[in-house]
Amino acid sequence: MLYVIQVDYPSYGQLYPMDPITNPSATAGIAPVNIKKSEENARKAFDKLLKELEFSKPGDLKVDTIIRSGLYPDVIKAESTRKETGLVLLGGTAHEGNGSSLGLDGIHIVFEGASCPVMILSAKAKFKKIKNIIYASNLQKEDIESLKELSVFASNFKSQILALHINENPDFKERIEEKGFNEVVQQKVGYPGIKVVCMSSDKIARSITNYAHNTDADLIALLKENKGFWKNLFGKSTSEQLMKETELPLMIFNQENKG
Repeated sequence: MLYVIQVDYPSYGQLYPMDPITNPSATAGIAPVNIKKSEENARKAFDKLLKELEFSKPGDLKVDTIIRSGLYPDVIKAESTRKETGLVLLGGTAHEGNGSSLGLDGIHIVFEGASCPVMILSAKAKFKKIKNIIYASNLQKEDIESLKELSVFASNFKSQILALHINENPDFKERIEEKGFNEVVQQKVGYPGIKVVCMSSDKIARSITNYAHNTDADLIALLKENKGFWKNLFGKSTSEQLMKETELPLMIFNQENKG
């Protein structure tokens, strides 16, 4: 569990870095950040949280806490590379798009540097058993590796994976069925609970959220490396729409950083 004491570079009129945790407006005239005091407060908060977790976490689960100061995206990227990290989890209000701690630009920076999947949790999200996962994609060869990773995650919950392809061409569904893409994906991924679903639409974010709602999905997964699809999906207005419309966790894969 990582707590970042955000320290911004001084802007015009500021003599010292500001702490947007305690001063969200980050304007001139606000008292400078007190790193030591912030560390003490973070430690107390961690101690309280760990005591609460003792009653619910599995006995063999080890929980480490880390407190760092700096810029959120930089610290998250640095800490995630110190150990063999399998997943970066961004919690709280990180993707609400309303002046929160990380914001869309910061999230994108984390995605760019992550060599493991990144999961974003809405502050309104409630944990439940993950039965259905929507994997939204334009179905390229890079998707196979991401689907393999996702299937390992899904196997812990015995989840069904619905690989959702959204295309503006309504004839694509027939062509993809003729090529037997569903069988190819199942064969190469090797996970029995996976199915390819096609949909024609020019509103990608809305189509994903609607389909997730209609199928009672518990998680939405995406592949960042699909640049054309990613550009369409994560243009600023579209990404904000998706992140605001859904309370479901979002899991982002980045095959580009696999080396």
